[in-house]
Formats: sequence, C-alpha cells, structure tokens
Amino acid sequence: MAKPKQPIDDFVPAERLVDERGPTTEWGRRNAFTVSDTGIITALQSPISRAVARGTLTHRQGRAADKFYFHWSSAGLRGTTGSADLNKIFGTGVDPSRLCSTEKAVAHYEAFSRAVAEVKERADSNGSRPDHAARVLILIVCEEWTFSDVGQKIGFSAKAAETMARTILKSALNVLIKRWNL
Repeated sequence: MAKPKQPIDDFVPAERLVDERGPTTEWGRRNAFTVSDTGIITALQSPISRAVARGTLTHRQGRAADKFYFHWSSAGLRGTTGSADLNKIFGTGVDPSRLCSTEKAVAHYEAFSRAVAEVKERADSNGSRPDHAARVLILIVCEEWTFSDVGQKIGFSAKAAETMARTILKSALNVLIKRWNL
C-alpha cells in the first residue's frame, strides 16, 4: 500500500515577480483583445474585427464588412435551428427572396444580392476571379471562416492561402466601399 502524500505548502512567488496590471493595449491589438479603461478584457471573435484590430484591414473596410453582414443576417440567410414555416424547410423555388418572412427582409436580401453581383462584376478589374471574390467575401464576412481556411478552399497552397484570401477580400471590400460611399 502506498504511503499518502503530505500536502505541499502553498507556493508564494517573490514580490518582484508578481505583476497584476494585466495585458497592455498593444498586446491586445496583436492578440485580438481589447482592454477598456476600466480593465475589462473583451475578445474580438470575428476574423474581420481581428484583422481591423491588427491593422491588416482599414476601418472603412471593416464598416463595409459590417454592413454586408447586416444585410446578410437581416435577410434571414444566417439560417435557423428550426422553423414552423414549411416554405423555409421545403422551399425549392429559384428566387430565395420569396422565403423571406417580411418585406424588410426582402429589402435586405435585395441589397445583399446587389452587393454580391457588383463584387462579381467588378472583380475582374481587381485581378481576381469573380466567383472567388464573392465566395471569399461571403465565407469570411458572413460565415466567419479564417483567412487561411478560405484560401485553401479556393485552391491556394497552405503558404499562400492566407495572403491571397486577404488580398481578394480587400479588393471585394473596396468595391463595397465605393458602392455604399463609406
């Protein structure tokens, strides 16, 4: 039978090693956290807010992404866990706007689809394929995929995936900035 272990005294570090000030604002910008004046730490969850906090996207591009996300979610395209409306479950029509529950949702769907169409139309002038530009925009902004995952999804190698996805997203967001005069 093993001998029971004796309790260990609580470890108390030396006074000079203790720092209870918390993370600095610079650390938060690098690591996707914001620290308020009162010391409350808030994690930035979406890839867009992390990219804006790190400085890889401008604030105008972040506002364009937020507006695009707002139209997408307000149109009801986010999806639900369940629905009592059978048209939303078994709807097979060509026009998804008929599945919107309100006129406001239809207006948001139309704004979202016009934005996607303009990104597809003007993507060639930015050097990216139209289907890639719209797909990257939707996957990163709306579905919140990481840049590297989206870059690999559209066919880039692991090393170039994040850079290419970020470049394509920047050009798509610049189209939306011009569209909405942000």
